[in-house]
Amino acid sequence: MNKKLFKVPRLTEEEYELSRSETTVAVKEFLFEMPFLAPLIRTCGIRFNKNLKAPAAIAEDGTIYYNPHFFAGLKQTYGLKSAIKAFKAITYHECLHWIYHHFERAKTLGISFKEMEAANMFNIAADLSINQENTVLHFLPNELHPSNKPDFQLVWYKDYIDKNGNPFPAYSTTEHYYQLLKENPPPRPPIIKIPIEWLDQLEPFDGECEGDDDGYVIVEIEYGSGSDGIPKKWEEYRTPKPVQESIRKQIAETIKKMGNAPGELKEWATAYLNSLVDWRNVLRTKLRNNICSIKEGEQDFVWIDPYYIIDPDPIEPLAPKDQYDRTVNISVVIDTSGSMSKKEISHALAEAIQITRETNERIMLIFCDASPQIVGLVGEENLKKIEITGRGGTDMREGIKTALELDPPAELIVVLTDGYTPYPTEKPNVPVVWGILTHDATSISLPTPWTNEDAIPIVL
Repeated sequence: MNKKLFKVPRLTEEEYELSRSETTVAVKEFLFEMPFLAPLIRTCGIRFNKNLKAPAAIAEDGTIYYNPHFFAGLKQTYGLKSAIKAFKAITYHECLHWIYHHFERAKTLGISFKEMEAANMFNIAADLSINQENTVLHFLPNELHPSNKPDFQLVWYKDYIDKNGNPFPAYSTTEHYYQLLKENPPPRPPIIKIPIEWLDQLEPFDGECEGDDDGYVIVEIEYGSGSDGIPKKWEEYRTPKPVQESIRKQIAETIKKMGNAPGELKEWATAYLNSLVDWRNVLRTKLRNNICSIKEGEQDFVWIDPYYIIDPDPIEPLAPKDQYDRTVNISVVIDTSGSMSKKEISHALAEAIQITRETNERIMLIFCDASPQIVGLVGEENLKKIEITGRGGTDMREGIKTALELDPPAELIVVLTDGYTPYPTEKPNVPVVWGILTHDATSISLPTPWTNEDAIPIVL
């Protein structure tokens, strides 16, 4: 890790106002290059906070807070042009925290102010996922690239080592980096030097600090709630949720139409707009199609030549009615591990009730954390009275295996989980539908041989 520390300079009032103006210029230049992000910055706005222990931070409502002292420090060391480039990268960094719903993803993992060590690790994980060569680092001048070990250094995956002595992988998800950090805890969060008198103005100062002999203290860098979902005292909630989602949709639709938008944002826009589709209809359709396929596969259909039919309606296969009268054995596997919040488990049970209500098939319920528990055949009424068990580790493979070993075995399996589970390395010989409970449909990625077509984002 880099031992040099960035020192935030003291400024006169005139110097502060100049730095504030130059910060604004950097933001305007950024919008000129990335105009599709204008709805976020122009609607939610930017604000200045001279005591912020970071160059910038984004709140959950989309407001970006800047500290012009940091811009002045970069300008003094690297020059005006490099400072502007750096703040364009920083602005993009903060926008991506918000676009990728990091605050909701943090809440899903149980991140809160009660466990700041976990919050710090999540913030680093979110930074690692954003600060990649094809995104934020693309804006940085060469002298500020993390590989050159500048005193002002963005969090970079190559600076973090796993238990085997290898750098963290590039282009991974926030959740994956978070898991790696839990297994390989960093020595401490990113740190900076600030003037000691700032401590008197922080209400109250709630981080760790170390004294210095030149009137400075070393402190941990600060994050906004847009990164970790933890509200900060200096934030002002100003943008209502419906407006925020309207902004996201507008940004995604603009990106889809652009030919030169960054690739990672095109992927996000596609996934986000797809997530606006009613997932309940998608789940209903997928289950109905699978049930029909199971029943249709039992007998050959009799097709009637359309030339002998006077009725102009579309031709449908004819089959004995009793083929459709028999019930299909469906197993619903619900993740009850510790990573699932009570809200998510309740949501999964609600979906199980809906499946029972709509399919009229034989439903077997299985709870599963690291080991499965067969709850039994269920109907809508007794499903509401079921007591939740589990809350340990996570392995949905065991739930699927149990469903296949039932008598009679499952013909269709629905797995309702938050996705933090090992996946079978081979697909079973019956259909498996993965219902992934999430706050952000864009974060879903299933390993081979599964594809995202096997998953339905259940957006909470």
